[in-house]
Amino acid sequence: MLIALCVVARMTFTFIPNVQPITTIFLLVALHFSVIDSLIVANATMIVTGLYLGMGPWVLGQMIAYTAVILTFWLLTRVHFLKNLIGLSILALFSGFFYGFVISIYYVQLFQIASFTAYYLAGVSMDVMHALGNVGFMILLIKPFEIFALQIKKKKQK
Repeated sequence: MLIALCVVARMTFTFIPNVQPITTIFLLVALHFSVIDSLIVANATMIVTGLYLGMGPWVLGQMIAYTAVILTFWLLTRVHFLKNLIGLSILALFSGFFYGFVISIYYVQLFQIASFTAYYLAGVSMDVMHALGNVGFMILLIKPFEIFALQIKKKKQK
């Protein structure tokens, strides 16, 4: 169900470059369920949306970048003070920039680009949009997702 939600959410926001709720959803899945659940949702979302938007080596790059983002987020949320709205928003902001950094490393290696710095700096405006979008979606989705996670956990207990 979450994979379908992420695919629809990504497709819905394709008209705004790098602003999509999926990063925030992946982070919230890691926070409220498990890091494995989040990795499954993220990687399956990339594969399915790759079928719609086009499949190529960038899909593997997206999967690698999201894996790095999710694992880093999960490790950082082990620190208790980062689990409130402000802390999670800061991590969501960081995640947008970190995703851009990791995927830039992938593309520089894949396409044998001469200068990582030049390539990375050319994409910083996209990372800013990703990061700010993550913060906005974190603010919008954190409470509904907490309610959703609580309902799922209650159903599992029955």
